Amino acid sequence: MKKIIYSLMFLLPVIFVNFGCKKDDPLPEPEPEPEPELEQITDPRDGQVYWVVNLRGSFWMAENLNYEMEDSWWYNDDPYLGSIYGRLYSWDSAKEACPPGWRLPTHQEITELITFYGTTGQAYEALIEDGGSGFNALLGGWRDPGGGYYGLELGGVYWCGTEIEPQSAWCYEFYSGRLRNGYSYQVYGNSCRCLQD
Repeated sequence: MKKIIYSLMFLLPVIFVNFGCKKDDPLPEPEPEPEPELEQITDPRDGQVYWVVNLRGSFWMAENLNYEMEDSWWYNDDPYLGSIYGRLYSWDSAKEACPPGWRLPTHQEITELITFYGTTGQAYEALIEDGGSGFNALLGGWRDPGGGYYGLELGGVYWCGTEIEPQSAWCYEFYSGRLRNGYSYQVYGNSCRCLQD
């Protein structure tokens, strides 16, 4: 009789433990991504309104800059494309094009942004149009010094404010599912996203 009692004493906890664990319970759902914090600003120079997004405590333009100035162009010189993709700027123009209180991001700031999202592919997915971060990068192509336009809907090249040498400067490229640091000759026309000072 004692053997039966001892056997039950060892079996009952095992039975209760097994009944307490449901193997078919689904895993908890991952936390949803917070909605991006979007606001609007008005460029006091020409009255254009831009969406801006708070990324990691800093406000970035969530649209491509479209402020007209010397050495800036619409893709194919087409105002309709300009209304979607903004303007392409030489590096010298890009440095002066942001509204008061805004500037081009540095190479270091772009590197930190890519690192925050993980790989270059993850950064691309987060920051591209409809990627969830609210940055909404567009594939607005680029312009060469001879006036040729290339890459619309294939790639987007954006200026950094950091010079490499007198003829070239850092940029960041959305291309082939990756967001990468790169460089561009300063006379090329690339897109601009401004960062609040």
